[in-house]
Amino acid sequence: MLWHAKFMYSECMKKIIIRLITLLGGFDFAKSKYVIFRYKIFQEKWKYQRKILGIKKIIFYRTLLNSWEYTSRADLQKLLELFKVYDTNHELIRLGSSGDGGYLIPNDLIGIVANICLGVASDSNFESDLSSLNIKSIMADGSISSPTIDNVDFEFYPVFIGPKISTNYMALEDFISEKSPIDGDLMLSMDIEGDENFVIIETTRKTLSRFRIITIEFHNLDLLCFKYYYKQFYAVIRKILDDFEMVHIHPNTYGPTINYMKIDIPPVLEITFLRKDRITFKNAIKSLPHKLDEKNTPWMPEINLMKEWYL
Repeated sequence: MLWHAKFMYSECMKKIIIRLITLLGGFDFAKSKYVIFRYKIFQEKWKYQRKILGIKKIIFYRTLLNSWEYTSRADLQKLLELFKVYDTNHELIRLGSSGDGGYLIPNDLIGIVANICLGVASDSNFESDLSSLNIKSIMADGSISSPTIDNVDFEFYPVFIGPKISTNYMALEDFISEKSPIDGDLMLSMDIEGDENFVIIETTRKTLSRFRIITIEFHNLDLLCFKYYYKQFYAVIRKILDDFEMVHIHPNTYGPTINYMKIDIPPVLEITFLRKDRITFKNAIKSLPHKLDEKNTPWMPEINLMKEWYL
């Protein structure tokens, strides 16, 4: 394969290049250039692996789902018109880990009785930061037995939240009614590797409106070129925006963008929403990334969103 040949050629040339640099500039200089060179090799290898994954996704959608219809430029523009991101009366703050696992949310936390955390995995620093602000987290993740951090403000359940495909799955409606406080505003943080669309579609507007702040990591956006996925994602964003405004978006540097209809589309996008009744004024943001944003994957380049995504 082309990427494999390119990678092997780079590996073969590596020693020759390093020796030449050593002779010309000394060992320390050569070492620093070697690190940069290895970084470039990793980027190229990873880029081609992502392309292979993208091809697998396309095969899945075009065969198993019989989804042959592509999204038109007009439809894609219709979706992007929903993406208006605002500065509001609540300044953004960053909670959670440096890099992946950290999120920007509006500083409007007083009175929130609990954070509903869907998708815990191995990083609970976001929830720990909420705990330091006296906000407990009610957590759900069927892929682990417990969070990696012990905290008295963590209430954990080993279940998946999503479509009811097995007994280990719960609908968000049921989870909220059974596990959350009856009264008071909630917060939602959701990173469930692709099930987020189904969760939002199946949740009533009444339940969604209990959340003051929502932060969601949306996956598989590189499939927006397919009408099947486009319709699903459009319906999700349209539903949330009935009662919320976008206050921040950040592309996860997990993978490179695809260019479709002259629009760069990131595969994973983190979006923060604030309920409209909490907003007293708003101004359209002028540029991204935000000063508090950090790359999810430190060794990969930042993805700069085209202005069509937020203006």
